[in-house]
Amino acid sequence: MRDTIEAAVGCLQNLTACYWRASVVIRQEIRKLKGLPTLVHLLKSEEYEDEPIVSVTAIALRNLAIDGKNRELIGKYAMRDLVAKLPDPQRPVPMRLSVLHEDTITAVLACINECIKCNDEFVKSCYSEGGVKRMMFITRNAQYFPIKIVKYAAHVLASMWKHKNLH
Repeated sequence: MRDTIEAAVGCLQNLTACYWRASVVIRQEIRKLKGLPTLVHLLKSEEYEDEPIVSVTAIALRNLAIDGKNRELIGKYAMRDLVAKLPDPQRPVPMRLSVLHEDTITAVLACINECIKCNDEFVKSCYSEGGVKRMMFITRNAQYFPIKIVKYAAHVLASMWKHKNLH
């Protein structure tokens, strides 16, 4: 069952990954057919914690967020769950992250970045959900995280800082 879910979400991820006309249509259809709530549910489901499903779902949501209307819905309804997938400063960091966990963190950062780049409300939401604290934790503890994740967290923080009216 888990393999089937991962494969299905992986197909959505791949079909929505680029800017060709078919991807645009598929992103719209997923929204119209109410597929976004299902993906958000997979993201926050404790049943799939630290599983490939979470990583693939975060990437699929990022790809779906290319569409402006999808971005609005994902930013509004998934920000809390996206931020929750980032490392928590209150928990000890393992000496070495699994590749799967690295992929999940990277995918979540990409999805958050896609949502916040054009919307002050989503920047505020990310901040209020603790996203800034979690990303600062990543950047300040670079010895525990791959450089790719540290740089991406710093990039997302810089993107947030560009929203001048939020200073």
